[in-house]
Amino acid sequence: MPDTGYGRRFKVTLDLMGENGKRAKVLITWLLDKKTNEFRLTSIYVDKK
Repeated sequence: MPDTGYGRRFKVTLDLMGENGKRAKVLITWLLDKKTNEFRLTSIYVDKK
């Protein structure tokens, strides 16, 4: 993903299974902050695709 001006963005989609046995794809996005050089979680949600 391109640099937003604040840092470089990354996204990961995981296939997770809950305690009830149901599976869901979860999309997680991170930002590598330019100033601090640390990762920050920016969003996480169930991917409906």
